[in-house]
Amino acid sequence: MKKNTCVLLFMILAIFPKHGWSQTESTFEIKGKTRVVVGMNDVQERTVDADSILIDHLIIREFRKNGSLFTSSSYRFSGRSFSLSKLYTYRENRSLELDGESRLYSPEGSLIYLQTYRADTLNAQTFFYEDGNKWALISGNQYVRNGLLVMWYPNGIPSFKGHYKNNLKDGFFQSYDENGTLLKEGTYKSGKLIDGEPVVQDIVYEYPDTKATFEGGVGKLNDYLIEKTRDWPEIKQLDSSTRYNKNVSINIGKKGEILSIDFSGLPTEFSDLLLKALADLPAFNPATVENVPVKSIEKFAFEMDTSGISLGLPYHFRIVTEKTATGQKGDVYFLVEEMPEFPGGDLGVRKFIAQNLRYPVEAQERGIQGKVYVSFIVDESGKVCSISVAKSVHPILDEEAMRVVSEMPLWKPGYQKGEPVKVSYTIPITFLLQ
Repeated sequence: MKKNTCVLLFMILAIFPKHGWSQTESTFEIKGKTRVVVGMNDVQERTVDADSILIDHLIIREFRKNGSLFTSSSYRFSGRSFSLSKLYTYRENRSLELDGESRLYSPEGSLIYLQTYRADTLNAQTFFYEDGNKWALISGNQYVRNGLLVMWYPNGIPSFKGHYKNNLKDGFFQSYDENGTLLKEGTYKSGKLIDGEPVVQDIVYEYPDTKATFEGGVGKLNDYLIEKTRDWPEIKQLDSSTRYNKNVSINIGKKGEILSIDFSGLPTEFSDLLLKALADLPAFNPATVENVPVKSIEKFAFEMDTSGISLGLPYHFRIVTEKTATGQKGDVYFLVEEMPEFPGGDLGVRKFIAQNLRYPVEAQERGIQGKVYVSFIVDESGKVCSISVAKSVHPILDEEAMRVVSEMPLWKPGYQKGEPVKVSYTIPITFLLQ
């Protein structure tokens, strides 16, 4: 028995030498400065350290001007010698890949989100409330959900959970109230409900399956606004040269009621009268997801002049004329009785962009991000043509956005008075650095 004890003691000493734990050396060497001044908008300094556990990994941290930690990310480095000054070069030649956890912190020091990567591929994201409680776990990358999705109330109780496969619900889904009581449950296969009842998140949707609509359409809404406002003294007192045209986001509830209006950027004299015009507005037909009424954000353009308040043209829409192949002029509409439709509707457009968009590496390394607005025409046959950038971010992103739009399949054409017509469309394509 004593002999076995001595052997065991020898093995322990061999594993843990008298001088303490000895880490295996990294597979690379860090040369030059381990802390450099960056001087970007959000990032003042950047540091690098070898990972204390994974020998081919390193940790890069970024700090704000006030010294607070901004980001902390784990990378796998396949080279032999690492220098912070060559960070973008390593990223470009793929010798440095995000691999492990990447964290973003608020200026106050709280964790905003945690992302998990494997070989530069985003696998999951966890978002947090300000107090540190989890808000959401989303498996998959920034475009496609794959795996578990969980949403939490601020008190830590789950509100919604289920599994996705290639952006489609696939498996068992449940929703709960703030006390943890089960509200609904259903089983899905490839996005289709096969058992139970629809389980839909109780959130505000920007892209629901069907958008909220005014009874009778936009024409009726326009008539309602003009009829209500044209004789107001405030309208009659406007200068004849004064004309307002602004985009406004309206939060519409599950019953079609207006919950809130975003007046950001509107002059007070316009927002006050617009709020008065929208008061007592008849309820909309609410937006739906899986045929369940949901809250949604709907965007309208409103105009105001001496004739009253009416619906206007969003800044990225315009009525144009273009020469046809026969040399005749054909009207190009922005709003018709039957609008063009992409295969699969709004959801189909989002899926197509998510599956085909490629974030240019150069733009990522240079920190270029933003929303590119691409204009195009859907002609009488449903073909996408006359593609242009209505609102630019950077030529690199503009080119990629136009490329994706150019590869769109045929749309169902728009119709006016029973005839197919050309319709001008503008869509936003977002490039967001993770």
